[in-house]
Formats: sequence, structure tokens, C-alpha cells
Amino acid sequence: MNKSVPEHYRDVARFVAEAFVGNVSIRQAWDQDETSTIGVLTAIDSPSVDLNSYSTIGFCDTQIHDYEEELSYRAELAMVAQQRFEKARNILATAAFHVINSNWSCHRLAIYPDVVDMY
Repeated sequence: MNKSVPEHYRDVARFVAEAFVGNVSIRQAWDQDETSTIGVLTAIDSPSVDLNSYSTIGFCDTQIHDYEEELSYRAELAMVAQQRFEKARNILATAAFHVINSNWSCHRLAIYPDVVDMY
């Protein structure tokens, strides 16, 4: 990450990297219109061989809406996928962009099946 990255993003990335373990990298993802960006941390072979863990970095700045109600907590989105699913990083970023740009509901049991169908 470069010096223009907010310190709290660095803190989140360190926390997630420690939780995921494995070989960790972070790349920026842009939405289709290139108006929004989100970091996506990838941990190879985490939690085990042939699985990768993914987490957004910076989603915590998004005001979350749950069933039309604005919530007071902030979160990052995470997922685990088999390494053969090369689009997993994009799927996670797309889900984040739909919450950020389209105010999709976001809660602990949220599932975004339409995002998977996009890939």
C-alpha cells in the first residue's frame, strides 16, 4: 500500500492478514464505471491448501443499510473459495460495489446470488 492509503485501512489489512494467515496480497478493484474502488486482500492456501480467503479493505467506510434501516456498525466483506475459482476476488468486489453504489441491504446473513451469476 502506498502513503495515500488511510491509516485505518492499513490497520484493517493487518488485522485481516493476521486472521487469514497464508501468503497475502492486496489489489485494488474498480467498479464498472470506474467511480468506486475497493481493496481486496487475498490469502493463498488459507484456511487450508487449495482454498483462498478474500476480504475487502475499505468497505468499512460504507454506511450499511439493512432492510432500509441505516445501521451504526461498519464491516468488511469476506469469503473463502477453492483456488480453481479464479473470479472469487471479482465476485467479492462486485458484491461490495452493489452495497456501496446501489445501497443493497447488507447484514450478517446476506447472500448475493445474482453477483455470482455475473461471472
